[in-house]
Amino acid sequence: SIGLHSRIIPSSLRELICNGAIGGRAKTVDPGLAIATGVLGRDQPGADWSEKVELRPISQTHAPDRLSAQHRLWAVNSALEADLSGQANAEFARDARIASGGGQADFVRGARLGDGATMIVLTSRTRRGQGRIVSALPAGCPPTTPAQDVDYVVTELGIAELRGRSMPERREALIRIAHPDDRAALAA
Repeated sequence: SIGLHSRIIPSSLRELICNGAIGGRAKTVDPGLAIATGVLGRDQPGADWSEKVELRPISQTHAPDRLSAQHRLWAVNSALEADLSGQANAEFARDARIASGGGQADFVRGARLGDGATMIVLTSRTRRGQGRIVSALPAGCPPTTPAQDVDYVVTELGIAELRGRSMPERREALIRIAHPDDRAALAA
């Protein structure tokens, strides 16, 4: 079953962890356990999950050597936007820093050092209707994850497979998963 190793586990995953859908039996390291630094959200009533979740310090959960030891680790991260090269911004909105990159770099590094893959997941548009697939990250906005470290970008419209692709192929794949109303401007 799927294994979980994360900075934070949302309490909404409790049911999936308790019923074994996220059981981690095939994990190379810590089989049968979901590992994290904390649980986010209100605790929900139901089965006890204390034996299925182990909380550890960031020095253990984010150590690239420990992450790379996990066979086929998929680093799944969110971002505010991704540009047509595949680099991801998970920290800046316009000129303001609104978030921290958190452990994104650690998990990406761990997956890349091992035999895993990296995935950036985001909606095609914000709640205000702004495209999240952009032609380029804003000037002065350093990428949280550089293009060469992103294997897949996923929106509700599909998956752009970027590993081993040329820049024109990456661009085309990313335009395909952008919001339909944004595609013409991105292609121009």
